[in-house]
Amino acid sequence: MPSNADDALNVLFLQALAERIRRQDGLEAHATRLLKVAGKRPYGRARARVVQAYAALYRGQYDEASALARQALESSDSRADSAGACAARDALAFCAILQGDHALALALLTPALAEPTSTRSA
Repeated sequence: MPSNADDALNVLFLQALAERIRRQDGLEAHATRLLKVAGKRPYGRARARVVQAYAALYRGQYDEASALARQALESSDSRADSAGACAARDALAFCAILQGDHALALALLTPALAEPTSTRSA
């Protein structure tokens, strides 16, 4: 069962994802806040990496974005965090699409699409 601290992490994470759509320039600030709240917890740090990956994507730094999203994916996979893994795969797929590699994007998203709806990130 998630703790209050986990609830706070989820709220910040969802706010950051919403910010990604509204204002790309706010992503770095959200990632910084998320890292601060996460402390040393891998769960929160992985989510912050996803937000950082999107910030790098919007700056056109695809290698950095891919590295951050892969870190998040590895961390999420190692903890069987399917929602976190889906979010990381989304960032990696977005990076692939922006680089014109649609086959890679589809390959990255296919496992996420197989997850039960209750585990998918909002």
